[in-house]
Amino acid sequence: MSRPSSSPPLRSGGPSRARAPLEPLVAAPQKALKEWAVVCRALEQGRQSVLLRKGGIIEETRDFALVERRFLLYPTYEHQDESSVQEPYRAWFKETLEDQPPSDVVRISSWAEVTDLFLTHDLDRLLELAPLYAWSEDYIRMRMAYKPRKPMNVVIVRALLLSEPVELPVLEHFAGCKSWVPLVEKAVPLDGSAPVLDEREHARRVEVVAQTLGTSAERVAV
Repeated sequence: MSRPSSSPPLRSGGPSRARAPLEPLVAAPQKALKEWAVVCRALEQGRQSVLLRKGGIIEETRDFALVERRFLLYPTYEHQDESSVQEPYRAWFKETLEDQPPSDVVRISSWAEVTDLFLTHDLDRLLELAPLYAWSEDYIRMRMAYKPRKPMNVVIVRALLLSEPVELPVLEHFAGCKSWVPLVEKAVPLDGSAPVLDEREHARRVEVVAQTLGTSAERVAV
């Protein structure tokens, strides 16, 4: 994972309504994206390639912003819900709860690289992408209804497994329903990481997303 560039983060469109500056987050040598533990498992198993985001409850800009193209995956447990994932993923949901570390520890075992980004308002096209994500149809409908004027960020990522999981203490600034966490106290080593999917399969999935979304989506350079 490279040091963050000085380029500004990509936002989901519209003027910024910042409550706090993004600079401390952007300047952090490593960043982690909070995501449901079951989704992290799906990414690590090669079942999922797409992240869908509009925003967190406590975002610096109130909207999701892609502040880094490479980031660690920070598994979360407090908001994931078994009924909000598709049936094939529910066994993994239960396993993530059984394997959950103590509340004062975060166990990180993977990271992701963004390769493609689309913005769309088309619910039907998003539902067609269900083979590439773990969430249920009802959950996707609910997320699309949140801030309906805002497009959904369809973020295609390539997941990589760390050579071994790393446990970090949960610090005060990790708390809250924000998307991003700056990691400044201790760097997570990425040497020896292995991609979950080979380049050919990842490229095939990117093409599936692009063709499924079609002209309903805006493709954003990353």
